[in-house]
Amino acid sequence: MRRSRNLVWDGCVNVRDLGGHPTEGGRETHYGRIVRADTVRTLSEEGWRALLDYGIRTVVDLRTDRELEEDAPAELPVRHGTVEEFLRGGGAPDHTGERVRARLVR
Repeated sequence: MRRSRNLVWDGCVNVRDLGGHPTEGGRETHYGRIVRADTVRTLSEEGWRALLDYGIRTVVDLRTDRELEEDAPAELPVRHGTVEEFLRGGGAPDHTGERVRARLVR
């Protein structure tokens, strides 16, 4: 029986665990390793507790540079960065390249 990917974090409308998806190599992504959400800026205190209890340690902001200029990121209680920082290793230096693949795929 598959786990539900849908998560309920108060203040977010659309939160899902990306575990259980098939990969090109016939494997699948791990549950509890990567989560996508509409925005964490609207989380209530209860929502932040749920995020932290789920084990989230890093938030990667997927917005474009223009979107970031118009709505600057808020201070967060977890490590955070932009996609560009993440890809360069600045947002999450221990989560790059092969290490990401090894942690996300089983």
